[in-house]
Amino acid sequence: MSDLQKKLTERHAGRTLLVLDACRDTSGLTGMVPGPGTLIAFAAAAGQQISDDPLQPLDLFTKDLAAALVPYQNERDLFYRVQKAVQEDSSFKQLPYIAEALRDAPSAGPGVHPPAILVQVAPDYSEEARAAQISGQVVLKVVIDTRGIVISFRL
Repeated sequence: MSDLQKKLTERHAGRTLLVLDACRDTSGLTGMVPGPGTLIAFAAAAGQQISDDPLQPLDLFTKDLAAALVPYQNERDLFYRVQKAVQEDSSFKQLPYIAEALRDAPSAGPGVHPPAILVQVAPDYSEEARAAQISGQVVLKVVIDTRGIVISFRL
């Protein structure tokens, strides 16, 4: 595997995605460190065996990866969504492993612009909160599909 990884790194491609769905025994694949601009997605973590049902045409990782593929999406988001889906589908017995050294987020696609603040509302603090110097931070994560529709959010 190190020869393949070396050849991929030497290509100096802007992005290299290496997807390994080869964990049919507990030996797994270990010791792979992504080079610059590379994301490596393993079907299962080191020492784990995939949840494989011989009656199904695809294993969980491949099934969830195929279901998650849509044009113009961020590679990180894609593989972390697949990781979450496989965990849930396997009742948390299989954890896909992601190793990445991507430099920057890729363009979302033609005609897609980065998010911008349209309206910013200052928080309304009570006098008690101001006197106690209470502050906080709210983080909102939103995933928007290629049609501009919110498909998930977390506050």
